[in-house]
Amino acid sequence: QKITKSKNFYTISSLRDLIFHTKEHRFTLPLIAKILSDFNLTFIGFSNINPLVKRKFSAKFPKDKTFTSLKNWGEFEDQNTDTFSNMYNFWIKKE
Repeated sequence: QKITKSKNFYTISSLRDLIFHTKEHRFTLPLIAKILSDFNLTFIGFSNINPLVKRKFSAKFPKDKTFTSLKNWGEFEDQNTDTFSNMYNFWIKKE
């Protein structure tokens, strides 16, 4: 029933992409952190994080004031599974 609440559920093209994508690759935050480390890239932050999510994250991880710990975000997502219901959108930089 959760999936019916997604705006992508109600058009054929979006539904295909959401559920039946032929080349879907699943990335977890720990895997993204490893890839960034392997390529000497720095995580800058997520785009368009809901202010309520930021408040909940800050309450759980008050020391992560820049919201840039992928380890913390991974733990947060494990406990709040709808946080990134569509996909991860984030910024990185090359050191």
